[in-house]
Amino acid sequence: MHVGVLQAYFARPEPGGGERHTEHLARALGARGHDVTVFTDEPRECRDGIGDIDVRTYPSPRDVKANPVTELGLARAARADAEACDALLLTDESATLGAAFDVPTAMVFHLVWHGWLARAGARGIVGKPQALAYAALERRIARHADRVVAISDNVREDIARVGRLGGPDPAADGRLVDIPNGVDTERFHPGAGGAGGDDERPVHIHFQGRLVEQKRPGRLVDAVKRSDGDWRLTVGGDGPLRGELERRVRRAGVGDRVTFLGYVPDAALPARYARSDVFVLPSAYEGMPLTVLEALASGTPVVASPRAATDVVDDAVGQVVEPTPERLALTLDGLARDRDAVDAMGERARERALDYDWSRVAGEYESLFGELSSR
Repeated sequence: MHVGVLQAYFARPEPGGGERHTEHLARALGARGHDVTVFTDEPRECRDGIGDIDVRTYPSPRDVKANPVTELGLARAARADAEACDALLLTDESATLGAAFDVPTAMVFHLVWHGWLARAGARGIVGKPQALAYAALERRIARHADRVVAISDNVREDIARVGRLGGPDPAADGRLVDIPNGVDTERFHPGAGGAGGDDERPVHIHFQGRLVEQKRPGRLVDAVKRSDGDWRLTVGGDGPLRGELERRVRRAGVGDRVTFLGYVPDAALPARYARSDVFVLPSAYEGMPLTVLEALASGTPVVASPRAATDVVDDAVGQVVEPTPERLALTLDGLARDRDAVDAMGERARERALDYDWSRVAGEYESLFGELSSR
């Protein structure tokens, strides 16, 4: 079976969760004997580590990280090649406006944007029109896709909002499919960090993600200021908030407890997670973050906000907390005092992650694409 994936920005440096999802899915389907082609825009600089994947690129605006114009243009440019596939997976919402594909098509929602904007409280001349525009776009997707994939209960709930906004309900007409994100449990494992930790050192708390408002990294900085626990925070990732966050750390006088790593290459992530005692993600909203699955697979407990915990984090493998600086500080201080509890959570975390191994998740996509291609 020949599966196509249409995704803008796939080959550009510093991939996000969506791009990494496509990368791992392509390899997992390939391991099951299928041909996978990723259709994407032509980057100025191509990232390393994807040479084993069949990638076809098409001209696009330069020096643009994320732009609906790129997604629209890609859909139109790649249409003829994409229609030669047996089934097509769409990952960019704007692509659905660029072309109507004469091939069975599934749309995977990593995030339902109008739902995220509504929960974030879209305000003002930009926020409300943006939320309405995304709602209209997502109604179109729900109407035309042969299947709609929800990666978590969060996403499923927000897809249901599309129906309440006047669009069709994919759940009611049988087109909604639940397929979670996956994790490579061979790459991400407790031994990836080398020798075991030193119980006498401070507890190592790690955050990994884009430094943007959605991820709420500022609340972690404020939590360090309010904390009296024996722990240190490392911040992996880059983004527009980095300068402000570094200034806040200096003003708070906690520079000896917070380290900014900048962008962490994909090859370095397994060791980074495995060397951490606790992973923390206080996001305002997530679909099903790969970072959480990767931390769990590495035997690292997760402290997450209710919207970041999605379907995988509970008291057995971490803690779900309201992401206020006070609650974060209290929770992380408590874990720093109870290393035995952290170790026990870590063992269960690894077991939890095995349920999300890419080999299993790819099997669900294989069944989906097989059903679509046989229509």
